[in-house]
Amino acid sequence: MSKCIWLMIVAAGIAAAADTGYLNVQSDRAELVVYLDEDSIGSTPVTRYPVEPGEYWVSIFHPDSTQRRYDVLQAGSLGERLGTLWYLAKVNKGTTRVVVRPGETREVFLSLRRAEQAPAKAKWLAAGCISVPFLLGGLLGALIAVLAR
Repeated sequence: MSKCIWLMIVAAGIAAAADTGYLNVQSDRAELVVYLDEDSIGSTPVTRYPVEPGEYWVSIFHPDSTQRRYDVLQAGSLGERLGTLWYLAKVNKGTTRVVVRPGETREVFLSLRRAEQAPAKAKWLAAGCISVPFLLGGLLGALIAVLAR
């Protein structure tokens, strides 16, 4: 009888372990705090962190500071809103959505360097989106002026 109970306990432990997934989180910089949804799960590198199967946000940015930025985006001045957009570009590069399946170890790499470069890239993109139509309009106007002579 005791062997049967022992086998049931071992089988239940194996089944529970198979229902768990794991996260490995690496970064280009050591000791970055890693957030899983809204909870801190340690500092990089995070190895074999057990999670229930499902979808999660993994980030190197604190969720409270991001929420405050969203509040500014809704009610702040124009300058504050633009500053928030650049910050959110940074958060976007330092955050990823992951799906963890039972028994799976999911690898995640977050680059602080890439996140820190994101605001400058977003500014260049915004400037290009604004200036290119004006440049094309000017060229089209010059072409029409030349052809009209």
